[in-house]
Amino acid sequence: VPSCGVLLLTHKMTTQLFWFLCLAGGVLLDWRVLLLIPMSVMVALLISGGFYWKVLRHHWDILTFWYRNWPWLGANPIKESPIYGEVSYETPRKAHRKGLRGIVKHVYSQAAYNPFAWLLIFVLFITPVIPLPPDSFPTYVLGGLAATLVFSLATALVPQLRFLGAGHFYLYNAAFPSALLWGLLVGRESEGVAALLLVGGIASIVAIARFYLHVGQSPTLKIDPEFEAVIGFLSSKADGAVMCCPPQWYDLIAYKTHLPVLYGGHGYGFKMLEATYPRLLVSVSELVRRYNVRFIVLQPDAVTEKFLKDIPAHETVEFGQYRVLSIKGDGTSV
Repeated sequence: VPSCGVLLLTHKMTTQLFWFLCLAGGVLLDWRVLLLIPMSVMVALLISGGFYWKVLRHHWDILTFWYRNWPWLGANPIKESPIYGEVSYETPRKAHRKGLRGIVKHVYSQAAYNPFAWLLIFVLFITPVIPLPPDSFPTYVLGGLAATLVFSLATALVPQLRFLGAGHFYLYNAAFPSALLWGLLVGRESEGVAALLLVGGIASIVAIARFYLHVGQSPTLKIDPEFEAVIGFLSSKADGAVMCCPPQWYDLIAYKTHLPVLYGGHGYGFKMLEATYPRLLVSVSELVRRYNVRFIVLQPDAVTEKFLKDIPAHETVEFGQYRVLSIKGDGTSV
């Protein structure tokens, strides 16, 4: 119980998985496992001096927010906006794409994030080489791993559960039980399993090297000289909020320029973001009036013509592929 209380203070998605495992264990093993849920909450409140109540409120806040908005997780906020968007457009990198393409993407993510966990389930159930008597350590570890994989897959594919987060992220929690079971496999079937792990290890190293090569070549995963110029330009300005299109620049610009940005979803208060995130639901003129937006940093392919035409009077400064639009609150030219 104390360790479960500490767990609630570590990570939101791990907490959600823990509660699911408690529910599954209570139904399939022993009803007393269900008691871990309220008891862990009480312990978390006790050891945090009541601070966990704020964590719990935030947890509820973000869950209710994504319950309403999960179809647009990762969406382009302008191109999928009901005001400025294009009806037929769907963001390629959106978390939950429509139709068969979305299902294939989820299955690929599930396999790619932890291939060893899925392969282990296949090996143990198709060709069981580890004895799994009832009430044994391997049986419980395998049961926990299987339940984690079920929850990961369900939160990816079942629409009613997608507000719990991108399903493949739960596979981090599958790493430890799958490592334990692979260790038992190596102990019993050392030659074949060791060869399999060696091939998998080499494949993982190649995949990691390929990822870092991609980071080095990608214009969106690093700061290029042109964007450094954007930051320098904004740093010379005294006031006014900054809007970013695409939104992944918000943290960087806030950190580098010390200007306020039109975002703030790292803590409590997700409901306050709903006008601009994950889709833009109000007009640009309303943003200027309500939030004193003075600057819009954009890439032309991240916005629509309708959005650009609706921006109040402004001046544009170009930095290669980037644009900085300077606006006054009353819409007059700077």
